[in-house]
Amino acid sequence: MALFAIMDDSIATRILRIELDKAASTAVTGIFQQQRQHFEAHHSNKIPFYAGYTPKYDECFETINFGASTLLIDAVTRPTAIPTWDPNAISINNIKALFIGVDAPHNPNIIALQTFNKKQVLDTSKSFLGTLVGKKTTFSKAVSSGFNVDDKLVAIIDGNTI
Repeated sequence: MALFAIMDDSIATRILRIELDKAASTAVTGIFQQQRQHFEAHHSNKIPFYAGYTPKYDECFETINFGASTLLIDAVTRPTAIPTWDPNAISINNIKALFIGVDAPHNPNIIALQTFNKKQVLDTSKSFLGTLVGKKTTFSKAVSSGFNVDDKLVAIIDGNTI
């Protein structure tokens, strides 16, 4: 499944696709599906959004007619039509959220969403990775961008409901 990033307002293209190899795609899909199950199991009591109220542990806000869902569903439905994120052209610091279609391609209307913050960015200036070539005990300095996915979702989108 494709992983997407929602970019901040300074980037003209609001949604970009993050290219993953097969192993990474399988891992990300599993992580987001597990987080969805946890979210639904622990926040089953849906209440209308109210800005002055803090939901209890088993509660979550629900908003119907969520306008931005159309863009997200379009990305999940047509992933190859979404431009690929190039970390050399657009900083990782411009990412605001990550999402996947947890039931795509069968039902692209269900999307798992998590926020993205600076704590998830890997500082590769101080990172060293085991090499794939040569001795297994040899490490090289990391030179590319990296990030972690969060351990929880902030929302599940189902059609136009968040």
